[in-house]
Amino acid sequence: MQCLVPFFHASARLEAPDAAKRVDTHEPLRLQTSRTRFHGQHLSRGFAALAHAKGPHGTFRAISTLSYECNYYKKWATPAHPYSLEAVLDAASHPPHITTCRDADGILLADFDGDGEIDVVQIKDAKVFVEHWGLQEDGSLGTPFSQAWFDDNWVARIAMQAYCDEEPWGLHDSWHDSADGALFPRFVVIDGGAKDPYPEAVEDPAQYPDQISLHALYLANREDWKCVQKCFDALLVKSGATFLSSEMRWSYPAIRDFYHLCDMKLVGQRLLDSGFLNERAASDTLQHVVSLHSLFYPSNSVTP
Repeated sequence: MQCLVPFFHASARLEAPDAAKRVDTHEPLRLQTSRTRFHGQHLSRGFAALAHAKGPHGTFRAISTLSYECNYYKKWATPAHPYSLEAVLDAASHPPHITTCRDADGILLADFDGDGEIDVVQIKDAKVFVEHWGLQEDGSLGTPFSQAWFDDNWVARIAMQAYCDEEPWGLHDSWHDSADGALFPRFVVIDGGAKDPYPEAVEDPAQYPDQISLHALYLANREDWKCVQKCFDALLVKSGATFLSSEMRWSYPAIRDFYHLCDMKLVGQRLLDSGFLNERAASDTLQHVVSLHSLFYPSNSVTP
């Protein structure tokens, strides 16, 4: 998914179509108010990235038809929707048609009643974020992957709120009462969610950086800043944080996944905003937040 660095705005409740049955059992999303100049629309190139995402080669696409056939993740396969990576990739390579299936958390876009099936096939005047539209580094177009995920669009929704722009379609909260029991979207912690997606993240050395970050964001929602700082220190070690004196910034060579760096930046930002850190620790954390943010620019696609 095209990355829009999410600088938080007020969280909104999700509305399903009138015909969909939905039970609201969760508390309203807690609002996040930034106290630093590192959140907000004024950040460099943010609007340019948004314009690209909404442009002809971007990933925020108008959706008219949606299908769900096979699953990308083997653990969420069902008799009606078996696991087939090849089938998912092939089905999503024929735009403008858009496909979906259950995401890493088992949640399905447009499954407004939680029965494990999409509830709307024909859509009018709506848009979703897809994986990519086949744009290559040299500007040529390759094979697109017009797959729309629930989790990607949940995060994209927060980014779009920051720019007071149109939010993606198909999101819901029926995962509370899904046919498979209580599913849980891990990215809810970005909104202030009160459930820990990875409670053993720091103690388990096999955990990925994003899992440590999401655990840290849960702790931040509880204002357990001492443990958040422990998580951030663990991320610095896991990332191989190295200071580049020639560029006067930090690098993180052990982390190759871009969104892991984004998650890490969110943790550093929340920690910096907390007021918990002493002057030295705040200065060190600030350097990492600035360094992490600087890494976004080379990978930030904009419309010339």
